[in-house]
Amino acid sequence: MKISVITEKEKNIFKSGYPMIVPFLVTEYYDGLEIEVYSGVKSFSKKLVKRYGKEIFSDEALTILTDELEKYADLHGYEGEKHERLRWYHSFSMRSAENLDTSAILPSSVKIEEDVCINRTTLEVGENLEKNIPMFATIADGQIVSMACVNEYSEGQRMLEITVETSPAYRKKGYARSNTAALAKYLIENGYSVAYCCSRYNIGSERIARSLGFDYVGRFYAYNAYKKN
Repeated sequence: MKISVITEKEKNIFKSGYPMIVPFLVTEYYDGLEIEVYSGVKSFSKKLVKRYGKEIFSDEALTILTDELEKYADLHGYEGEKHERLRWYHSFSMRSAENLDTSAILPSSVKIEEDVCINRTTLEVGENLEKNIPMFATIADGQIVSMACVNEYSEGQRMLEITVETSPAYRKKGYARSNTAALAKYLIENGYSVAYCCSRYNIGSERIARSLGFDYVGRFYAYNAYKKN
């Protein structure tokens, strides 16, 4: 198994007073791991990876890791998200619509091009329209009840990540799957590759990606910490 470690010097990061830091990020891909760490946790991280290898995603390894990273973050005036301690993410991608299950696209999935009605998801319609970010949504009972959009966008970016959300009362009707498929088709037809990520705990979201034909890329875990007030 190949393991590469990329180190970022922490001095300038803490001097700049960033509101959020990511002192540890591990990505699993094909036959190896890529780890990005701050210099202050490099030694510990290398020992942990040597001990666990790809099992670094196990609850045991992540518990040891986050315990150490919490001490590190606290030392520099930051604190991690408690609910994220053991939460790693699945990563999927799609570069061609050849394997995309377009039969999942329901007639109710429409491209949102204006702020037409009440939005029952937390995804930002108005802000996305201003940034010209494509969105596909399901409108029911005069409301947006499910929507898929691009997570983040910057000029020149060719791989775009899809995020999707459905209002609780309208789940398990195929809306999220439909809007994800519609948006993926649109993006690929416009020259983009598509990424899709979901928490290890979100079985429904993982099922959507797999059933639509996304390729499984691997897993990643990031330790995020925020500046204390």
